[in-house]
Amino acid sequence: MEAQNKEPQVEASIKKSEGPISRDTTIGDIIQKYPNVVDILMATGVHCVGCHVAAWERLEDGLKGHGKSDEEIDTVINELNTAIAAEKVVGNEEFTISEKAMVEVKKNLKEGQFLRVEVVSGGCSGMSYGLSLDNDRKTDDKSMEIEGVTVVADPESFKLIKGSRLDYLDTFEEKGFRFVNPNATGGCGCGKSFSA
Repeated sequence: MEAQNKEPQVEASIKKSEGPISRDTTIGDIIQKYPNVVDILMATGVHCVGCHVAAWERLEDGLKGHGKSDEEIDTVINELNTAIAAEKVVGNEEFTISEKAMVEVKKNLKEGQFLRVEVVSGGCSGMSYGLSLDNDRKTDDKSMEIEGVTVVADPESFKLIKGSRLDYLDTFEEKGFRFVNPNATGGCGCGKSFSA
């Protein structure tokens, strides 16, 4: 009987990474929840991150629409999930700030100032975020220290942002701070307005 010498078959496709992003994740969800990875999408040729279609288009469909193969899509998903896992955030269970956002805050913060976070009525989803550099503290303000930066919010705003992360998005189409808020029950495509 002839011995069978079979070489193990090498899998042609790239091993899929574990993480929050899959082929079915909408581009809108990626932009809203993980603004730190938008530059990866842009580098792959997906410049429609600010487009109205991005709100509901699945990542796989967006990448295929830009000519990406299944293998290239798996590579992009791996990159996105790796970047999300490696993202550095500072803070605590009440409020966190991404590394990019902290750099921007510290760049603009002057001595004696703190970062005020507000939630105000308005915007297309009912409530909007407000950020300002302030030095006028009110008696009922809640505050926390995060890496040498004092973050202050009035009690009502604090309830609505508790558990949130402040990120910073810097793309060709949009530049600015963005909130990832677990308390939001809905929001608009711009990421500046939400409902709770």
